[in-house]
Amino acid sequence: NGSGVFDLDKDTLNIKITKADLGGMDVSKADLLFTEVVEEGEGGIQMDIDLAGSLKNVFEYLSLEPIDLKDELDMDLEKVKGDSTLNVKLSFPTKNDLKIEEIKMDVTGKVRNGYLPNIVEGLPLSGGPFDVEVKDDHYTVKGSGRLSKWPVKVSWQEYFDSDGKQFRQQAIASITADQELRDHFGIDISDFVEGSIPANITYTAFTGNKSEAAISMDLTASKLKLEAFHYEKQVGKSARGSLKAELNNGILGKISNLEIQAPNLQASGGDISFRGSGDNA
Repeated sequence: NGSGVFDLDKDTLNIKITKADLGGMDVSKADLLFTEVVEEGEGGIQMDIDLAGSLKNVFEYLSLEPIDLKDELDMDLEKVKGDSTLNVKLSFPTKNDLKIEEIKMDVTGKVRNGYLPNIVEGLPLSGGPFDVEVKDDHYTVKGSGRLSKWPVKVSWQEYFDSDGKQFRQQAIASITADQELRDHFGIDISDFVEGSIPANITYTAFTGNKSEAAISMDLTASKLKLEAFHYEKQVGKSARGSLKAELNNGILGKISNLEIQAPNLQASGGDISFRGSGDNA
């Protein structure tokens, strides 16, 4: 349902829609403005749309012409799940061979019961509600859910094309990292720490195979051991630590900026380099 007005003086066509279907999603309001309709040359279109539907349908729509993000979305769309309510703003010139950088995109909304596969290092993000934004060259997901089986509060950002950007993807997360999760990310600190660690983590993946994780840890519930110093902290004794882990192809190469504050121990500025992985480190 809708109506349209053509303004001959401005050479514009404005269409207002109150109800429609868009790729399987319910449109409750849409405002479409076409410019330079009659005049020869490069016209344009501006869209402002309120819609609700499955998150899978949203990503499928963003994968179609003229937006065509299917090659930039690093996930299996068939596995995407979730209920979304979104406002979508798009503007682009009406011409052939449209480039992604010519599309101005501003998508904001919420996703409930979400499931995004392969969000970081092959692990899915699920749950919510999540605040979702798609801004021109990147998308972000913020909220509380689960990273695979681990409860997490996360702010996730990924660029569609990371050339010239500071990073390819970045997650800022609060999570309790047990040995299994640490091993998955290639951060094996079992020679020094035993047990689960509540942590604030900024994980950054760069273009190529390099990544890093800046980690702030609460070590109170963990056993801390430094054999070189004949030191051991038992579970329950208050302690904190922080470090930066540098990885290449998911393999831990270096721990730097190591700081530990524990009973009878205060260490700062230590670096540890690794060769190989696992038992070969």
